[in-house]
Amino acid sequence: MRFGVTVAGNCNGNTSILDAPGDVALDLNNTLYVANTNNRLLIFPLNNLTGQTLQTFSSRPCYIYFDQRTLNFYISFINQGRVYIRPANKTIPPNGINYNNCSLNGIWTPTIMVVDSNGTVYISSYNCNFVTKWLPDATTGILVAGSPTGSYGSTSTTLYIPYGLALDEINGYLYAADRYNSRIQRFNLNGSNIGTTILGSAGVGTGANQLNLPTDIYLSKIDGSHCIFVIIITIAFKNY
Repeated sequence: MRFGVTVAGNCNGNTSILDAPGDVALDLNNTLYVANTNNRLLIFPLNNLTGQTLQTFSSRPCYIYFDQRTLNFYISFINQGRVYIRPANKTIPPNGINYNNCSLNGIWTPTIMVVDSNGTVYISSYNCNFVTKWLPDATTGILVAGSPTGSYGSTSTTLYIPYGLALDEINGYLYAADRYNSRIQRFNLNGSNIGTTILGSAGVGTGANQLNLPTDIYLSKIDGSHCIFVIIITIAFKNY
């Protein structure tokens, strides 16, 4: 039997420490950052189960991405339609407005983000069923994957509630967890917006060639040019 080790919070239901945390990230010192439901970003130094509030927001932070190159944290706010960059104190889009449509001038229901070496941010949107990229200080996103109208589908050019993203800059690929299609799509960053299914081609299920609502993706580098793909499958849908 395998046992987990508690690194933050406790197991007695004490919500004053953690309250339905949405996502976590580690910095280079193994300090843990937690997006907490009660509108707080929490910080837990190594071997500290209690931690402290690092920042309070007007809405709940949902997902976190740590950029090791710049040491910036990217935090998505699904209900506010923006991504906050800490400690740079910037937002995507720059004016931080909330859009309730699938215009490329804003972000409706942003979920998970990845950032490349040039500071370009790739963001998935589950209501718009697409992935956009935002150049540094851009006021408009650029479509990378999915339908420009936000329509869902299961073809090579559509997605259905994309979540996790993973970036392979060496080979020029972006991977997306196409959650409701139960597949992992790979997109060439040459601008074609055509996806290739690399996992889950046999539809939803529990077989060795199937996936069931994939949520996140990680790339583990073996050497300078090869990667192994580790897929994290979460059955419970995160509602915000």
